[in-house]
Amino acid sequence: MISGIVLAAGTSERMGSANKLLLPLHGLPLAAYATRAALLSQVYEVLVVTGYQATQVEGALTGLPVRFVRNDGFADGLTSSIQAGVLATEPGAMGFLVFPADIPFVSSFGINDIIAAFRRVRPVNPKVIVRATWHKQPGHPVLFSSTYRDAILAHKGSDGCRDLVRRYRMHVCNIEVEGSNWDVDIASDLAAARENATPYRVRRAVTSPQKRE
Repeated sequence: MISGIVLAAGTSERMGSANKLLLPLHGLPLAAYATRAALLSQVYEVLVVTGYQATQVEGALTGLPVRFVRNDGFADGLTSSIQAGVLATEPGAMGFLVFPADIPFVSSFGINDIIAAFRRVRPVNPKVIVRATWHKQPGHPVLFSSTYRDAILAHKGSDGCRDLVRRYRMHVCNIEVEGSNWDVDIASDLAAARENATPYRVRRAVTSPQKRE
């Protein structure tokens, strides 16, 4: 059972006054792409961690079969949102797929490739971390084995789990996933995304959870 954790709590400071996750991209709010890609993948559940403008972000995802998790400490940084998501996952999850909501060009197929690699490697290495890369550059999402649960919850840094990935790099399995290092941080990123083709098939309607293991 893989739990998907979509991180949608940040303040979008680099975008200026706008919350980038609410800005339109090909007819949908930016946050919808990562969320829908996760829903269309083989993850068991999708949790969306909100914080800054939580009501608006949750409203933008109305109708999607996700579970919202409020992170009241979102100002403490990305790590706090990952921790909130991990704490809210279903008991028995064997992995946590951590996926920032500002990456619109990763498809459900890419996520499934990550999950497939995790399932291949985990029986021989229970500590595996599967990381998406593109042209060998690190990207997202990252799938952590549940053996890192305590380490994630105890982590004190504010930059997510980069330090954990570096610390346990001997267990990292990199998988090439198109679009995995294209995030939207500033206005020019969004403009470039709008010039690109509609992000894969994640516009497909998602009305009910798929049966997942």
